[in-house]
Amino acid sequence: MPLSEKQGVGSSILPLATMKNKIKYWYKKYTPIVFQKFSYLISNMNELVKIGLFNFEMNEDTRMSQLTWAYANSSQADSVFLSKITEYINAATLVDLKLDPHLEPDNSRQYEFEYMNMNLFPGEHYRILVGILNTENFKNFTEIGTGSGVASKTILNQTNADIKTFDIVPWREDDSHLTRVEFNNSRLTQIIEDLSNPQSFKNYSDLIANSDMILLDADKSGTFEDSLLTKMSTIPFESKFRLLFIDDIRYFSMYKVWKKIKNPKIDLTSFGHWSGSGLVDITNGLIYQD
Repeated sequence: MPLSEKQGVGSSILPLATMKNKIKYWYKKYTPIVFQKFSYLISNMNELVKIGLFNFEMNEDTRMSQLTWAYANSSQADSVFLSKITEYINAATLVDLKLDPHLEPDNSRQYEFEYMNMNLFPGEHYRILVGILNTENFKNFTEIGTGSGVASKTILNQTNADIKTFDIVPWREDDSHLTRVEFNNSRLTQIIEDLSNPQSFKNYSDLIANSDMILLDADKSGTFEDSLLTKMSTIPFESKFRLLFIDDIRYFSMYKVWKKIKNPKIDLTSFGHWSGSGLVDITNGLIYQD
């Protein structure tokens, strides 16, 4: 017989809905408020986590929007410098980078994905580097941070510039995309030095000062870059048009470094590397200060 039919007049069995209401009443009246809140947190944990993650994502997006605005602020870039940017971008669109047919693909190699996609533009910065060097007919290119070797390899093959590339690890030991073929060319030289060391920097300060273009593509810790640029700001540069290209300026660790540069500068991320490409006019040397 259904429960409802058993519940006659005077029956001690309460309807289910009434029992639930009684339990809620007793729970609210006799259960300590702290326990009630704890119970609520446990029973609604999934929803609370979703709300927390949503708020975190919103804060991250807001922060990134603020960073984008700060990086994209080109108020320090003069009109002559800005007019050259169009030339560089147009030149980059004409560049066609080819993979080395003698270099076997190897997914375990450092930055293999970057090498396989080096012709991507925008997205990678290699074509715009080549475009700048060829537009200005720069002869002396200095790279700080050989790393994967992709920049040195492409610039050697696509320009007439002499290349000096610094690193603390020899290219043979860094599983790079460079081969003995590139180093048979006298235009490419790797220098094994730690430029954060004051004496090492002093030894090569003339080479840096005489460069037409410098690529700073080191460890992105911010600490090394800050130390290096501080030293660069102290050396005399002969007054001639020259550029500093800084990779990965959108890293949080690189924000203060980029902000401290007071020369004409522009964020080229939309036309370069997705993680940040910054171009600085250091015609009369580097101004680097808080």
